[in-house]
Amino acid sequence: VRPAAADHRSLKEIVAQSTETVERGVLFETLRETGGNKARAARLLRIDYKTIQSKVQKYGLTPA
Repeated sequence: VRPAAADHRSLKEIVAQSTETVERGVLFETLRETGGNKARAARLLRIDYKTIQSKVQKYGLTPA
C-alpha cells in the first residue's frame, strides 16, 4: 500500500482497497483449496452461500 500523500487517496479509500485485496485473495485461496466448491468454501469462511456467490461475481473469480 502506497502512502496517501503519494497518490492523493483518502484513508477511507486506501482501507477499502486493501480490504478488497485481502478479501479477494482469501476467497481465491479458499475456492482453490475446496476445488471450486462454493458451498464448502462458504462454510469454511463462515459466510452465507449467497454472500460467496456475490463476492465471486464481484471479483470475477472463477472457481477452480
